Amino acid sequence: MFASCAWGVAVVRVCDQSEVDGDEILLSDIADIEATDGPEAEALASVTLMKAASPGESRVFDGDYVRLRLSQERFDESNVKLHAPERVEVKTACTVVRGADIAAATVDYVLAEMPFQRQGVSVDPVRRPPDVVLPVGQPSIEISTRPGTTFLGRTLLHALVTTGRGVSRIVTVTVNVSVEREVLVAYSYISRHEPLSEEMFRWETRDLGDIGPDAVMDLAEIVDMQASRTVSPGSVLTRRMIGVVPVVRRGDLVTMVLETPSLRITAKGEVKKDAGLGQAVTVSNSGSGRLVTGLVTGPGEVTVSPSGGF
Repeated sequence: MFASCAWGVAVVRVCDQSEVDGDEILLSDIADIEATDGPEAEALASVTLMKAASPGESRVFDGDYVRLRLSQERFDESNVKLHAPERVEVKTACTVVRGADIAAATVDYVLAEMPFQRQGVSVDPVRRPPDVVLPVGQPSIEISTRPGTTFLGRTLLHALVTTGRGVSRIVTVTVNVSVEREVLVAYSYISRHEPLSEEMFRWETRDLGDIGPDAVMDLAEIVDMQASRTVSPGSVLTRRMIGVVPVVRRGDLVTMVLETPSLRITAKGEVKKDAGLGQAVTVSNSGSGRLVTGLVTGPGEVTVSPSGGF
């Protein structure tokens, strides 16, 4: 409540277009106020007209509404000379984070986080993300994705966009990740358990997004390996298709070796499963029947650690 009768005549000139950066529209945001009395000017300036629109949007009202609010705040119309247009538009200031910038941040994130060298890699958004309108501030974009993402083919990510004013938006971005690599492709039919060799394959450039991350890309990976399943002609060889060539097989009688710097003990035992060189295997001691785990160190030989014993 204001005792306006003690003041002189104030002049309020309302602009037809104004911009605010806050949650409310004050008279001082949209008008020039001339008053000889300082408290009167401050009182007029602090009159709240209405709540501001969302960032980037506008409120529209007329001069009569301004006059009504002054009356509601008990300003005497004879002491306030109001000049206001028929239409007043007040826009709320904003920061626009472009969809192109969100897309670029997403691409940078994928290139930084993916487990592949960048040569032969392309990352393309399936569609441009929408622009994000936020309160005025310094924009930041934080990209995240689900744990275990392979970054191959269609990949879903989330962009947290904020300007540090307590308001944020989450934008979903889908990108297509192409990783072209030289992979091994079978010339002809390969039977299960057939030992693998370089002559069985040719090199072809393929997109790992169509195959998966376990495609074999190094000949060293097939040394002393066999097919763990049948491989058809033209198939890309993957790690799921190969296994170590067994050095010992289930039911084989092997020599178990326990060795220390001063002692070497051997015993016979029966292997419980197929295993390749360097793989762990369970052996049943032929004398005691005890189950022992050791490493295959050669044809017919399993080395047991001293802590394991026989």
